[in-house]
Amino acid sequence: MKAIALTRAAEHLELAAAEIDRMSLEGGAKAYSQAWSTFLTQASRFYSKMEQGSKGCKTSEPWFGQKKHERRTDPLLSYIHHARDCDEHGLDYVVAETGSQLSVQMAEGATEIHASFEMMVDDQGKVHIRNPDSKTPQSVATIELHDKRIELVRVTDGRFKDSFDPPRMHLNRPIVDQSPQGVARLAIGYLKEMLEEASKLPRQA
Repeated sequence: MKAIALTRAAEHLELAAAEIDRMSLEGGAKAYSQAWSTFLTQASRFYSKMEQGSKGCKTSEPWFGQKKHERRTDPLLSYIHHARDCDEHGLDYVVAETGSQLSVQMAEGATEIHASFEMMVDDQGKVHIRNPDSKTPQSVATIELHDKRIELVRVTDGRFKDSFDPPRMHLNRPIVDQSPQGVARLAIGYLKEMLEEASKLPRQA
């Protein structure tokens, strides 16, 4: 493994980890989404540096090949890889703001409103609302989501039309915290171990 690759990969890992603290609705949904997007980019660059550092190395190249295989087969690693591609090359959002309740306040004098939103029921029977919008904005004073949170969404690779659902498993274990922040923490833990393994491989200039 090339020494410079370890240094550069560590830099991107540090940048990716720093984004986890920014994944908070206290800064707003837009800042949360941007932090997730930056995390995906830095995680992808981590892999790129590792790949470049392993090329031409008898021990490192097959080792990285195993890591690429694991990224293809592990639900969490595969998801963040394809979410980054979707974010980089597509137009779809890779997270969604949602809530458990929706309230609409009518403007003064309004007698009728037309609003739209997406609704889903989870496996516990709870109703979730997302993407509320008013078709009659002059009649609506406010549309507000309650119990707000940011959720991962299905991402689609536009080149091959393959879709990937948010991960439920990682390294054959259920993911307890399936929020973007929870998934990012697990990914960072994996990448740290990967960097430690790489640092023990024979060095090459």
